[in-house]
Amino acid sequence: MNPSPSSKLPPYPGNALPDTPSPQIHRCVLVCQHRTCLRHGAAAVMSAFAQVRVPGVTIQTSECLGQCSIGPNAQVLPDNIWYARLTPEDVAIIAEEHLQGGQPVDRLLNPRIHLRF
Repeated sequence: MNPSPSSKLPPYPGNALPDTPSPQIHRCVLVCQHRTCLRHGAAAVMSAFAQVRVPGVTIQTSECLGQCSIGPNAQVLPDNIWYARLTPEDVAIIAEEHLQGGQPVDRLLNPRIHLRF
């Protein structure tokens, strides 16, 4: 018998059965290292992210994320959270509040993607 398609889904909390502990979310942080972001300090932001040691989190460089005018940028997957205008000092708060605590850092969210009404 072939496994059902849902048995191949990654272990995200939404896939957990009721009354079972939520599995660890595996996150990937993509840090733009393209021209404009690099001119605005993306290498230092990537260096700060490289120091982050959070279980279940992978940090990767990225080509252009398409948000050049408000870089340096980072995207957190699978959360689909976008951060803009990052500095190396912002990385510690993202690591603590979002990557460890699960709460995105509101003041650093990309305003073009995370609209406020």
